[in-house]
Amino acid sequence: FGVGVYDGALVVPVYMKKLAEDYLDPAKISESTKVYLLDSKGTMLYSPHEQYLGQNYFDVLKASGIEGLEESEKQLRGALVGRVEGKLDLELLGLNEEGELVLQRYILAHVPIDHEDEEIVWTLGVATPDTDVFEFFGTAKKILTGGVLLIMLTILTFSATTVIAVKKAKKEAVVKEKDQEISNNK
Repeated sequence: FGVGVYDGALVVPVYMKKLAEDYLDPAKISESTKVYLLDSKGTMLYSPHEQYLGQNYFDVLKASGIEGLEESEKQLRGALVGRVEGKLDLELLGLNEEGELVLQRYILAHVPIDHEDEEIVWTLGVATPDTDVFEFFGTAKKILTGGVLLIMLTILTFSATTVIAVKKAKKEAVVKEKDQEISNNK
């Protein structure tokens, strides 16, 4: 708009797949991690499953015919309109090796994306199968536990060496003092 008159439009293509590959893929903790961008109504603006782009995730849920998704749908709807970041442990639709929709348990981290138009709410979601999350943190836990044990062993070795050195120094001081007394008495 220029002085209240519409001047035209500028259209810029944004290649969501390339953006996701460059900026989001490095944050994945497994090959099974999926990245989604949805609006507040559930429309998939970006999905690793191109056949669902532009579709409403909740419509896809209903069309799947899979029962028992009410709680997951409620949690997901809350995340899409909540404008807060968080994580959810829920069941989502995923694709198996044959490309069929199946129900899978995921840990979903979500964060709202600010938009200058307050009415528009986008949410970035990163969903990882719960088994992959537990495997990742199990490995990390082993590494951290090993690191802590190594640090504790190093501290214990240093402390023991220090105690031995102090005792030896005290013993040498006592011996030197006794030698000095003996020499003075002669």
